Amino acid sequence: SQPASFAIGVLAELGADGPRQLANALMALCDLDQGSFKEAHCIDIHALLEMWLPGLKIPRRDDYLAGGRWARQSFYDAIYGVAISILDLSETYIGLKLRIQQVRHHNERDPL
Repeated sequence: SQPASFAIGVLAELGADGPRQLANALMALCDLDQGSFKEAHCIDIHALLEMWLPGLKIPRRDDYLAGGRWARQSFYDAIYGVAISILDLSETYIGLKLRIQQVRHHNERDPL
């Protein structure tokens, strides 16, 4: 029930220090161990992220392992590219956030 830009805003906050931090967060999220859940309760994180981020393809680690489709390429480079794309999509959110933070009018007598 959140707007479409909500997921981009959340991911932008995860990558506030740059695309490397967001890439690491995405790798951790996509590799989240769900072994303690029943099969019916597991979440396909890749599909969920792709649903939230239309137009972006979230790479799967299995495709970059030996015998995988992209075995000669770097999984980190692929996820880093996605992180850069997410941060590019989040420019509107970051601009609004910075505007709200900078245009805060208050007096010294206002409570914290």
